[in-house]
Amino acid sequence: MKSEKLNTASHKVFLEALLSGNKAECMNQTKSFLDKNDSIKDLYENLYRVTLYNVGDLWEDNKISVAKEHLATATVESVMNSLYERIVTADKNQHKVVVSCAENEQHQVGAKMVADVFEMNGWNSIFLGASTPRRELMIFLEEEQPDVLCLSLSLYLHMRQFMRLVKHINQSFPSLTVLMGGQAFRHAVPREMLAGPNNFVIPDLESLNSFIINYRSSK
Repeated sequence: MKSEKLNTASHKVFLEALLSGNKAECMNQTKSFLDKNDSIKDLYENLYRVTLYNVGDLWEDNKISVAKEHLATATVESVMNSLYERIVTADKNQHKVVVSCAENEQHQVGAKMVADVFEMNGWNSIFLGASTPRRELMIFLEEEQPDVLCLSLSLYLHMRQFMRLVKHINQSFPSLTVLMGGQAFRHAVPREMLAGPNNFVIPDLESLNSFIINYRSSK
């Protein structure tokens, strides 16, 4: 399953800027997007995510090197960090979320977007980043006792290991809500992933935002 086509000039310019590490142009495209649509969530979903998924497709098709893929990812992360003041809010609620990438999962941009969406909704959002070891994650969950855990997976070849992790979390924390997402889930969603009553696969940031709003209203 391929990503959405880059059917706008801004997507194509942003892709070229990412692959060349042109942070200044990426900042220009980001500012242009926000001038037209003042929504960080929409920026992440409609410019960053679409373009990065295409970067992933180019890498899978051997059209760009691993180095180019890493450069694109690092450039997006750098631009995202510049938006920090627009993401953090003083209007906090009592909810806590832990956002992490699975063990051996090195792609953390999508998870960072998820953490930012929770942050913008007033949650105490704890972002653990790439490749959190299973044992360390379990200890951290025991210490923090979050309301929600979000796990990101980009490469489908790690799905079996990911499934074992989710099963272990369900057994250890049966009341914990577990949200899963990432590029790997474009291919297929194993039924076992949804076996837990509190397991949900979230396909995009709009769905995530809806989940957060409904979660807040149900508490």
